[in-house]
Amino acid sequence: MRLSSSFRTGWVTKGVEFLTGFALPNFFFHATTAYAILRQAGVSLGKPDFLQHLGPPNLEV
Repeated sequence: MRLSSSFRTGWVTKGVEFLTGFALPNFFFHATTAYAILRQAGVSLGKPDFLQHLGPPNLEV
């Protein structure tokens, strides 16, 4: 994959390398930073806010 010259001139990498080395770390950095800013501002966020799509917990063994 060739990126635009405004990013890094002549930088060529495979898609998997780009995803694991740049895109995912960049996404998680921004998601974590947004979470921290919201928590500092007093927004009540917790694990249930991120896991609602899984439904209620099943505590039966």
